[in-house]
Amino acid sequence: MIDTVVVAPGENPGSAVSGVSWPAIFAGAVVACALTLVLLTFGTGLGLTLVSPWAGAGVSATTFKITTGLYLIVIAMIASSLGGYLAGRLGRRFRISHGIAANITELDNNGHPIFGWCFVPRDNLASGDVMLAQKIALETDELGALKIARNFAPRWRIPAWQWC
Repeated sequence: MIDTVVVAPGENPGSAVSGVSWPAIFAGAVVACALTLVLLTFGTGLGLTLVSPWAGAGVSATTFKITTGLYLIVIAMIASSLGGYLAGRLGRRFRISHGIAANITELDNNGHPIFGWCFVPRDNLASGDVMLAQKIALETDELGALKIARNFAPRWRIPAWQWC
């Protein structure tokens, strides 16, 4: 039986704040829209150089349609990839290592650990279940989960059972 408490006693679960970083998401969306606009402007100029108002000059209509469709697909892929990458880099990042206690570390922008978080289950559970519960808790109610966790300075050469 899995019995996990994520919200501290006395807290209202309905008022929990999500761990989603909305400013990071909006920044990624703005960058994706701006890059789409720049690449569409470039593509328009490129497309106007390929067509010609005179018969027999320039590319055929079929070639133009296929090239335009492929270019729009490439624009969408590049812009959404860059926007998603930026949104992911601007948000908070956690690493969950294999184990049941003291296995969550918050990472800085370079991927180095800042400090760790200790969640200890009440019952003897499989480490995969504990890691999944920790991941869900951090994604759905990051602030509530971190409020009840015990933090520690990550020390990588000391056994995990001495951290908490």
